[in-house]
Amino acid sequence: MKKTIAILLVAVLAVSSVFAGFSGKATVGLGYNWETKKYGFSNGTGFDVNVDLSTAEAGNVAEGDIYAGIKATMGVKVANQAKLDKGSAFWNSKDDAVKNYGLGLFLDVAEAYVAGANWKVAITGTQGATSYAKSFTTHKEAVKDVFGNKTTDTKDVADDVTGDLFAFNKAPGVTIEVAGYKASVGFEGSENEARTAEIDLYEVKEEKLTGKTTKQEVELGKFFNYNVFVETPSYDVNGLTLQAAVGASRKVDNYNAKYHEGERNWKYTGNDEDGYGIDIKNSVPKYYQFALNTSAKVGYATDALSVAVAADFDAIQYGEKETLIVKDNLYSYFDASAKVAFAPVTVDAYYGLNGYLAKANENGSTKEKLLAHTLSAQVATDLSTFELPVKLTVYGKDMLNAKDYGAKAEIAIDAIKLGANGGYKFESKNYYLGASVEYAHDLFTAKAEVGFNSYKGVKDAAQLTLKASVESDAIIPGATLKLAYGAGDKDQNLLKDQAIDQQFGKVDATCTIKF
Repeated sequence: MKKTIAILLVAVLAVSSVFAGFSGKATVGLGYNWETKKYGFSNGTGFDVNVDLSTAEAGNVAEGDIYAGIKATMGVKVANQAKLDKGSAFWNSKDDAVKNYGLGLFLDVAEAYVAGANWKVAITGTQGATSYAKSFTTHKEAVKDVFGNKTTDTKDVADDVTGDLFAFNKAPGVTIEVAGYKASVGFEGSENEARTAEIDLYEVKEEKLTGKTTKQEVELGKFFNYNVFVETPSYDVNGLTLQAAVGASRKVDNYNAKYHEGERNWKYTGNDEDGYGIDIKNSVPKYYQFALNTSAKVGYATDALSVAVAADFDAIQYGEKETLIVKDNLYSYFDASAKVAFAPVTVDAYYGLNGYLAKANENGSTKEKLLAHTLSAQVATDLSTFELPVKLTVYGKDMLNAKDYGAKAEIAIDAIKLGANGGYKFESKNYYLGASVEYAHDLFTAKAEVGFNSYKGVKDAAQLTLKASVESDAIIPGATLKLAYGAGDKDQNLLKDQAIDQQFGKVDATCTIKF
């Protein structure tokens, strides 16, 4: 009993010592919702949890001309956890933290090595593929919580064809570092010709994948996997920087590529007749016979000019068996990026080739063939160099497919920020416009934003949105007062007689107290 009480006391002390990682709020509101026709007061509470209940770090470094070292961490964490809602949509626990949080144990060996003067051999594994070329931010992706679940929050990300799709086996082995060079070597295999395994095979009916799998025991026999990798340090020669990497690997493992098509992203077409289809643009087989990874980047910089160019070329050979997707067993991926900055102008350009998708559509239409190519460019100008508070950006995103061309401007004058944007998508034949204003006063901050999207790809589907707010945390110390108008649960649309239902949204006056 005494031991149990002692453990509880330690837990309480641990929690209290990290209580700062736990925050929340209580809100009272008064408003009207045009969607639901509801009005009146509302009360709510919310929590944001990111608490390390306990953390520990352990390590050991020996002494000598040649020595060994290791460092590891352990953490017990309570945090908000995203949850799958009714099998279709993710929702963030920050919106309903009372119902949704997680407790996890996190263990990590940060490093384990044998080292000497100017060299180190890490025993924690081999290296993955490099990907030097990336575009400017072109789209958004879901943010994951600490448990790896997708949330409703999003982040801006860049196109990266080779980094997103290319597979590279981190076979068991070691990584060596000498004088700035990094190399890895590893392998595993089996000489057992009678080796078998029960694997999941994709079910096919009438030459169509159904989205289901069937278990079947297959003879796998011998296998051999490996990883070899070399990366140079970044060389600096009279202001010119150079770096390169090359690697090769094989991955058949317990599921031989001869039998197994690999993991793919499935998407439901919404039509019972069509059933499931493969999102082939974002999917590749998991197992392969050979993979080659090469990367290089060059940079040059002076006080007035900077240039950065990077490129990646990857090749991968899959199994010998022809499948519904793998029509030819050798594919290549390539991308290149360039960024040139010469004040006040910065130019970004990116091109990517998805060889897997290119071969899948090699007999398709011109439009289908172009899906394998990603081309984007952007020109940004910051006129603050000339003491003008103006930023202008002109861009073309996925210029061969979506053909999204647009521009945006930002102006800051003392306490006022103005923004405007607009563009046209030639593929869907719709244009979009937007404008925003923000005014920051000592007592309050006021914001307003309006947007219009013609949705010309669909008849009578234009959309007009508006949101505005006035917020203050200076009037009542410790409380935030806010009057806001914007979307409700559904997409807002102020226009009438459109394919998208007219939704005026809601207006709320709230008082929020946070801790």
